Amino acid sequence: MNISSRRQWVWPILFLTIACIVDGMFWYRIASLHVSAPAPRIVIFNVGEGDAALAILPGDVKILIDAGPDAKILTALEDALGPDDRVIDVAIISNPAPASIGGFAALLDHYQFGAFAYGGRKDGAANDLSLPALLAAIAARHIPLLTVGAGDRILARGLNGKGEADVLSPDPAFAESADPDEAALVVKAQFDGVGVVLLPTAAAARRAATEYSASFRADAFVLAEAAFKGVQIGTLLPSGGNLRAIVVQAGAREAAGKSFSAMLKSAASSTPASLFVTGRDGTVELSSHDGALRAEKGS
Repeated sequence: MNISSRRQWVWPILFLTIACIVDGMFWYRIASLHVSAPAPRIVIFNVGEGDAALAILPGDVKILIDAGPDAKILTALEDALGPDDRVIDVAIISNPAPASIGGFAALLDHYQFGAFAYGGRKDGAANDLSLPALLAAIAARHIPLLTVGAGDRILARGLNGKGEADVLSPDPAFAESADPDEAALVVKAQFDGVGVVLLPTAAAARRAATEYSASFRADAFVLAEAAFKGVQIGTLLPSGGNLRAIVVQAGAREAAGKSFSAMLKSAASSTPASLFVTGRDGTVELSSHDGALRAEKGS
């Protein structure tokens, strides 16, 4: 299956190949034209009580991982990309919770999407209709919807390098787990010598750390609030890792709470990595500087 979309800009032509294995392997390609490509980076947005991150890979290939709870993602994306860039190459639904996917409703009215990817589960929390409504909106706009799992990879190539986003978890067995949190997508983005693992739930984090310890090694972890609360940071630190930053996606009210502050203090004592909280520090940007991770507070 080959689908291509062309943007009306000037050279160079960049190819994004999405390799998906669903009863076999098929390829999805997006061809893009850009005037210039910005430096690769990952932007972890401050969207309140929710999760949203944007990976900008070599060639200006943009992968949005979740969209937060509401329309605040619109302002966040405009701040990161500017008001004129209205294209997201791939949107990944890592966790079907309202705090992670609520913002997609607003984005679908303002951005062009090359494709959506999710784990294939159409269920979520009990009595929550957010995911079925989102999937219906995606279908109504004729946007390709891809089912991905452990081993699948999004490749991006530009004039000055290449990058990728690998799905570490779930494997087929856990994709059908009775606990939807175990089936959440764990994604590792890599570019310019750095790797960043995004952890949407505690159950998925524990699973990925156990089953994919080698791939799990990273320069930074990005944890949803529930993932941070549900795991001990020390258990996520693989031997031989080079962890330099931990970013927790939590709202300002939660970040200011005493119990949460105590958890942050405990986490800080277990690792020399820099610790950021979006509700306290604002948007956080992760980039590469001579092959080493650079973590900076945004706005």
